[in-house]
This record gives sequence, C-alpha cells and structure tokens, in this order.
Amino acid sequence: EAIERGAKVYHIVAQCTNCHRAYATKEEMSAWNKEINNAPLTAFDDNLWDLKLQDSEYNYKAVPPDFTYHPLRSIRSNDDIYQRLLYGVTGSGMPAWKGVVEDDDLWALTYYVESLQALKGDPAARKALMDKLQAAH
Repeated sequence: EAIERGAKVYHIVAQCTNCHRAYATKEEMSAWNKEINNAPLTAFDDNLWDLKLQDSEYNYKAVPPDFTYHPLRSIRSNDDIYQRLLYGVTGSGMPAWKGVVEDDDLWALTYYVESLQALKGDPAARKALMDKLQAAH
C-alpha cells in the first residue's frame, strides 16, 4: 500500500518528475490525478521520462538520479531516504519537503523510492519497467 501511495505522491502530489524521470505511463498518472485532484491529466511534458539538469547551489548543473539505475550516496536505509526527502540535499537542488508534503506521504514516497532502488538488483524487472515506459511514449 505504501509503495502504491508513494507512486502517486512522486508523480502527482510532489511532482518529482519536474526534476527526476517518471516511472509511470501517462494513463497511470492521469488516473492518479483524477483520484487525487478530481480531474484527469491532459497535458504532459515532452521530457517526462528524462532526467532534467538542475541548478545547484555551487554554480554547476546537477543530474538527479534515476532511482532504478544510479546509486544514492550515503543512503543505507529507508530512514536515510526519508531524511533526504524531509530536509533536502544541500547543494544539489533537491528541496526539503518538510511541511510541504504530509508526513505519511513522505514515508510512502520513501518506500516507493526504495522499491525503485531495488530494481537495480533485478535487471529483468527494471527492463520490464523501462520497456513499458518506452512503449507508452
């Protein structure tokens, strides 16, 4: 349940796809938006499934991670993921979500990100997800 809610928080509530890539189809995101905001999504960014370079506090561009591919530095547990979501990552452009997103939703988002990270250890499952997203373009 938490992972399913986390997918909705990631794609709709916190709109993480403004920086990170999407891991859902347009149809899934539209249905989630209808569930949460009572209206389907009809407009989507052309680069929905791409990583977007972000301005950092140190005058360079930062690349947000693809959670299914890139390692997360200094992350050893879901508590570490939650802390990064809560307080942000200094210098990277990753904002703090404390007080912006409900605590239960931050925990759901934590479990969702953790589930995406687990795909690094399961190449077949990652490939299936990437193939599904590619077909949805």
